Amino acid sequence: MPSPANGLGLLSAYKQYGQKTSSYLRPSAESVMTSYAGYPVASAQSEGLANWFSSPNGMRTAGMAIGEGSNNIDGPMRIVINPYYFPNSPRGNIQKNALIRLEAARHKMVEPGFKMPDFTITPELQKWREKTFNKEDPYYSDDKAFKESVISRIMVGDTGSDPDNPMPIPKGADLAAQQVMDTLESEDKKRRPLLSEILKKLTFK
Repeated sequence: MPSPANGLGLLSAYKQYGQKTSSYLRPSAESVMTSYAGYPVASAQSEGLANWFSSPNGMRTAGMAIGEGSNNIDGPMRIVINPYYFPNSPRGNIQKNALIRLEAARHKMVEPGFKMPDFTITPELQKWREKTFNKEDPYYSDDKAFKESVISRIMVGDTGSDPDNPMPIPKGADLAAQQVMDTLESEDKKRRPLLSEILKKLTFK
């Protein structure tokens, strides 16, 4: 089954990247996004993943980017959240929204036609790579997959979860993560109506 999406740092990631826009309707801390940047959020039940998410391996997985072959699942690109992973609270919903942004980024980085922002794998980052991954892991030898993982870790704030081996962040990698997030925010904004347009359609009695 799929590799887990690490839930560490999701709240800080939402605070860093999720509060940038206020000119169009955004979900509050009490509501979870049903889509982001064109990627719909599907339920674990509808995807037949509820039982797997409740298993010991599944319980370590916060959520997944699925579809178009991602995580060996066909169909359109979409996002699914582990219904048992996050607390049932406003804080848990904020974390879910951060996860949705992360999984949308995973989709965007492999989408045909998307120009992946590049950065240099510095000697310090390469040393961390060799210490973190086994030779059998694709991140160990596949530079593209490794860079995608680095960007994802920066986005969720998961760069220092191992205090004995914190991930060094080259300036170029930090900028690449910001570029991916800016692209997603722009895509999402295009798909959401302006609040002023919504208010015009409301009839007050």
